[in-house]
Amino acid sequence: KPGNSRSVMELRGCPVILQKFKGYSNGVANQRWLWVPERRVLSVFSTSVLDNEVTAANQAGVCTFSICGAQEAEQPGYSFTHPRTKRRTMVCLACAKALRGKNVMTKLQLGASFICATGCKESHVEETGPFKCLRVPQVDLSTSEAINTLGRLEAKVNSLRMETAVQTIAWDISAAKTQSAVRILAYRNGAENKNGELIIGTTFSLLLALCTERLKLTRPARRLYTADGNLVLSIAELVAWAINDTSQ
Repeated sequence: KPGNSRSVMELRGCPVILQKFKGYSNGVANQRWLWVPERRVLSVFSTSVLDNEVTAANQAGVCTFSICGAQEAEQPGYSFTHPRTKRRTMVCLACAKALRGKNVMTKLQLGASFICATGCKESHVEETGPFKCLRVPQVDLSTSEAINTLGRLEAKVNSLRMETAVQTIAWDISAAKTQSAVRILAYRNGAENKNGELIIGTTFSLLLALCTERLKLTRPARRLYTADGNLVLSIAELVAWAINDTSQ
């Protein structure tokens, strides 16, 4: 039993790792073991589902609000005085690690039950760590909903990728229609301005492809450098450099 030092269990030939006992109800599943003497089996993480979930969240650096939601849970945590609201604010172990460089943290007493303030809108706690792009209240990582949440987020990512791809293609087509042909004198890297090739193209990708072909490069050209060594990654940057170089 947790914290019971009187019971003796013999496991010969097995390494033993000692840890300081933590009496929290949740967040210490790694200290919950169950010895089954008739089978001589030591079962790990023998505790409640919530204890396992909070422990996993703490180890992964994920806010426990995504596990417990608006339900208070006894768990390890810290408190600090919010610089804007001047109120005592309690956060879970993962959020405390992310915020410790910005605030003075005080460890909560054993037995404290609370909701992590990161998930509460009225607390004004900045979302950090893996939630820089996601809202904590909108992510349910409990055992019963984690797979559904993952599927929903993957679908959203795929949708954004498709949208971005369509926009990129549209921009490339628009640029190809409006961009006048650009002429450059290209040299192989390290050729010291010898055996240059005149390259004419309307898009940056076309310039790179023609450089690969005309200069007989062993690998596809990925970037261009100006005569003074500046990296250019687009037609616009190339034209701007040429105008600036001509004006000097």
